Amino acid sequence: DKKDKKDRNKKDKKDKKDKKDKKQNDGKKDKESDDKLRRAQVAASIPCINGLADNYPCENVDLHSFIPLSELTPNDSINGNDIWGWTHGPSGREFALMGLTDSTVFVEITNPTDPQYVGFLFSHTTCSSWRDV
Repeated sequence: DKKDKKDRNKKDKKDKKDKKDKKQNDGKKDKESDDKLRRAQVAASIPCINGLADNYPCENVDLHSFIPLSELTPNDSINGNDIWGWTHGPSGREFALMGLTDSTVFVEITNPTDPQYVGFLFSHTTCSSWRDV
């Protein structure tokens, strides 16, 4: 009887763990699918024609890729406020540095059709709608 109870407890624990693992993996699959969908929004470079690249206003700049702000920060109440480019001289790698209300985000854009999120640096001050880079 004790052995049966012990076996049932082991099985229950395993079932709970399996259910938790499945839920976590399903969440990862959903996030991966969402990320692919977001990145697929710009499958090829879109030229600036008559002041628009897709539905984005432009002037002499083509749209090569797009990363939603939600992928750059986990905080939904954060806004973007400035963006600059920087090139690492010796390697030629190119980066976009974007000011957010609470941090600065770094994205490698060496391959402009495949931007790579590098990381972020939190501000050492308060949140600001103006963060010059």
